[in-house]
Amino acid sequence: MDSSQNFYAVVRGEDNGLERAVLKSEFSKFGDIQKIFINHSQNFAKVYFNSEESVKEACKHLNGKKSFSVEYLRTSHSKRPRNVSKSSEDPEDFRDVCSISSHSLNGIDCASDSEYIYVDCHGRPVEVLEGDDGKLYVSLDHIRRAGFELFLKDSYDNAVITQDIDLKHFMSYMLNQGMRYALKYKKIFNEKEVCNTFEKVKEILENRSLNKVEGHSKNLVIKKNIDQAVNGFHKDSKSAKNEGQTKNNNKVLSSDHNDKNHRRNQNQANTWQLKKPLENISLEMGVTYKIKVTAVRMDKKTVFYAQLYNNQSLVDRINGQINSSDSKNEEIKNPRERTVGIAYHNNSWYRSQVIKVRERQVTVRLLDFGYRVNINVPLRFLSEKSRWPAQAIKLILGNQDNHEINEGDILEIEIKKV
Repeated sequence: MDSSQNFYAVVRGEDNGLERAVLKSEFSKFGDIQKIFINHSQNFAKVYFNSEESVKEACKHLNGKKSFSVEYLRTSHSKRPRNVSKSSEDPEDFRDVCSISSHSLNGIDCASDSEYIYVDCHGRPVEVLEGDDGKLYVSLDHIRRAGFELFLKDSYDNAVITQDIDLKHFMSYMLNQGMRYALKYKKIFNEKEVCNTFEKVKEILENRSLNKVEGHSKNLVIKKNIDQAVNGFHKDSKSAKNEGQTKNNNKVLSSDHNDKNHRRNQNQANTWQLKKPLENISLEMGVTYKIKVTAVRMDKKTVFYAQLYNNQSLVDRINGQINSSDSKNEEIKNPRERTVGIAYHNNSWYRSQVIKVRERQVTVRLLDFGYRVNINVPLRFLSEKSRWPAQAIKLILGNQDNHEINEGDILEIEIKKV
């Protein structure tokens, strides 16, 4: 909508009549509605059109109907000069907003449109309505453009938000934080400086030497650090004097020799990556948890696997990520025991760990559900971005009397030391 032509009608009425759906249904009969602003505390609304004729027609037909009081009020952006009285050609229903004070608009200061210009942290203009209470009202579209998002609670609770959407929001958040830092501390960075900073951050993340791994004993969670490089090997502190050659202990090594070393180290890193276990969810002693049983051992009914009930949406999110993205990854040609990847079972892909390898069949455990399955389709690599903690928790039933655990049961359990 052109900011120089800002046509809208002010609607006053009973609170239950000032609903967005009602206003849209009634006013859309007279033209294309650009937006609707509602102030329930003041019992009025503003309906914006893209033409003056649409506003006038709506006022003629709706004023006095459905308990509506409808007036046509031009903003200070109108081509008519400020403080001009009513024209004889205007109907009596119409008034120039600039011939009255801003307070007569029930709390909306329309004159502020010409006095203040608001922009987001990227410098893009934002249309703002300001009330007498000092609050600013901004369109949701402008909020989204600035890198933030609002959700209906029901949609948020039930939606499956994939990892790529999360990363997109995270990227917007980082960009906005950078702009806020520059504005707050009055810093000016050119494009090259910003890109170099991003590259340095990327290099730090890709070459971290400490990687946390979780191991589980019977009752305790054991954490340890592996002090080794994961991606390749450590670089020598001295750079090579000749391109394609490296000095090491007064010996000149050819680039071909370096390539062989790099491939050998890369293969070692890939092998370690295949066996790198997923972290497990740890439960605290004496705490009561609500769980959903996902698998029960047929040979030993007291041993079963379960997911935390509150993590059901996360499980759906993981499965969505695996099937939409990781299912396109490269196949694992020679899986071994403890290899971690994704396995195809019942028309879907699951995060899995190899239990046993046969000539034409591989047995895996589905890490988010607990049960074992035999697969014939080759496993595929698990992306680093899909390495959430394994959602299946192995549990042993303590009080076995008069208790039978079945798959799908929803239980409340208390964790105790055995």
